[in-house]
This record gives sequence, C-alpha cells and structure tokens, in this order.
Amino acid sequence: MGIRTTLLYALVAFSLMWKISQALGLLKIVNGKCKYGNHLIADGASLNLENPCQTFYCNAQLGTISSLGCALMPNPSNCRVYKGTGPYPKCCNQINCTGTPQFQVA
Repeated sequence: MGIRTTLLYALVAFSLMWKISQALGLLKIVNGKCKYGNHLIADGASLNLENPCQTFYCNAQLGTISSLGCALMPNPSNCRVYKGTGPYPKCCNQINCTGTPQFQVA
C-alpha cells in the first residue's frame, strides 16, 4: 500500500463522524482526579482503552469526563475491514485493500 493510499485512509478516518459524548453518570472526582469505573485518570490526562474501544479525557476542574470512539470506516468493494487490536485508537476498525480503493456509487 502506497503512502498516498495510507494518507487517504487516515484522512477519511479522521474526517468521518466521531462519537463524542459526556460520560457523567459513572464519574466521581477523587483527590483531584476522575474516577471512571475502576480507573483513576489525572486531571487533563486521557485513558485509552481497548474494551470499550474509546479514549476518556478527564477535566476534574469541571467535573467532566469526555469520551471519543472510533470513526465510521468506508468499505470499498476491493477492501476488507478487520478489527484492530490494542488500546484506542489501535482497536478501531482498519481496512486493507488490494490496489486503489474502489468506491461504488449507488
């Protein structure tokens, strides 16, 4: 896969819809840190998880934690979508194409 194709995939991945949400229900502030489930996140820091495949950002001063998930991935006809492994963003879906991606117009 060439550098242009790789850059195209990265651009598509980052420009598509992101799931951004406020995860307030499970949040507690403990000693100036965000406690989310069994995780303690420093103020201004992020926690990258594999399951769920999300990153969580702590703003203890505001008492909020924000989460960001994976982008929607295109599925060109000559490409295969597979699940990534590892903490976010490595766990997001990836695509592997034979040649240049062939997008079909409906």
